[in-house]
Amino acid sequence: MSYNYLPLDRKWLNFQQVKNLLDYDQLVSITFDAHERILKCTEYLNNVSSENDLKNVGTTEGGQFDKVKSIVVKGGEEVPMDVVKWMLMLKIKSLSQGHSTVQIETVKRLMEMYNNGVLPVIYLKGVLETGENISALTQLSLPVIGCGQLRYNGQKTGSLSVLDELKWQPISLQSQEWQALTTGTHFTTAYALHVLKKTEQLLKVAELIAALSSDVFGCSRDWFDERVHSLNNQKGQKKVASVISSYLAGASTERNSVVSFNDAHYFSSIAPVHGAARDTFAYVLDVFLKEINSVTETPLIFPDENLILQRGNDNHQPLALALDILSISIAGLANLSFGRINLLTGAQTPSVMPQSIATTSVTEIKQLLSPPSVVDSTAYSKENFSSIGSNAAVKSLQVINNVEKVIAVELIAASKAWELKSPAKTSPFLQEFLEQFRLQCSSVSITDPNTEDLEQVVKFIDSYKQ
Repeated sequence: MSYNYLPLDRKWLNFQQVKNLLDYDQLVSITFDAHERILKCTEYLNNVSSENDLKNVGTTEGGQFDKVKSIVVKGGEEVPMDVVKWMLMLKIKSLSQGHSTVQIETVKRLMEMYNNGVLPVIYLKGVLETGENISALTQLSLPVIGCGQLRYNGQKTGSLSVLDELKWQPISLQSQEWQALTTGTHFTTAYALHVLKKTEQLLKVAELIAALSSDVFGCSRDWFDERVHSLNNQKGQKKVASVISSYLAGASTERNSVVSFNDAHYFSSIAPVHGAARDTFAYVLDVFLKEINSVTETPLIFPDENLILQRGNDNHQPLALALDILSISIAGLANLSFGRINLLTGAQTPSVMPQSIATTSVTEIKQLLSPPSVVDSTAYSKENFSSIGSNAAVKSLQVINNVEKVIAVELIAASKAWELKSPAKTSPFLQEFLEQFRLQCSSVSITDPNTEDLEQVVKFIDSYKQ
């Protein structure tokens, strides 16, 4: 098998493999073991003859398609293509474990779609208005039968025209397949993977920028002394203190802090706040790695035990809770950063734009932090655990995007502060980081940046490699 394929089956899929899939433009393939397990399920289902067994497998194809038409909402904001690609991969991964009511031809079509860049168009409006994960999975699966919309070669068009161009026939689904295709946690998990990938990068760069700002003001190294934090026993806090200390190694700035007592916590709290975010990230990543290696469709087939269980495995509460906690922890980075921005810009020529952008972002973060995982019991007939998962996933990305903006404003302000301190320089490591920023964002105005400048800095944060 080519090294450029991600093999999918019962084996554990780790986070690095998930990231490599998109970073290295890999293709997907199911293994021989997965192929045989899918065939075994299909053979078992074909041999089920009693009406009592068959009715537990799912409703008729026609009835399900009527429901599809009432769920899908066309128009509005589209789900990011990276999320769509992960959804496709995760659906194939789950089906490949051989406990779902799908035929091998359906799984092969999903692989063909992924490997040929034939990506379903999924509208967020359909997901958020219905409040159901099933809407996203429905839009993901419609092209299999020649319905819905696709993006192919940079164009958005109807599925049938793409299938005709590729000489693919719509798949004729068995009566039980549609339920398997449109159930599961794959929308929430794909969105979460997108969030986790961005969060991992943001945590690293945010620590660099926090160290850069700390050195501007000659903050005490005691705040990052490992001996202090080792007595706390919080793993993330100790790690952040160690990392910040390494970033500041060799800095020649005098340790005569000009930060007031009231403002000192914007710096002294870096290790515990960023550390808590690191620990939360590790917990949330563990939750979602377990989920993407699970089978979450309905119904579940156990051919060796001659058993079909209609009850699915797709409750979103563990996912929603994890995403809510992640959003709250990452928001703490923005709170500290915002305080440092005010200190940095207060010492410079006033610039309304960056402070305004940071203020708007922090305000929006606070508005987004109402946790979807807290289900309103008085509205329980209208809400379910699927809806809180999808809503928590979408909101977590909005939080991360706003935190990125705040961190980007701090980087601009810190760069300007070091320019004013010239010829003084920060530590060798941070100086190199600062020079990379100025080189890659040379067109950005650090005196009065606009929204386009900010977007460029956010891209730098997303792509920076140490």
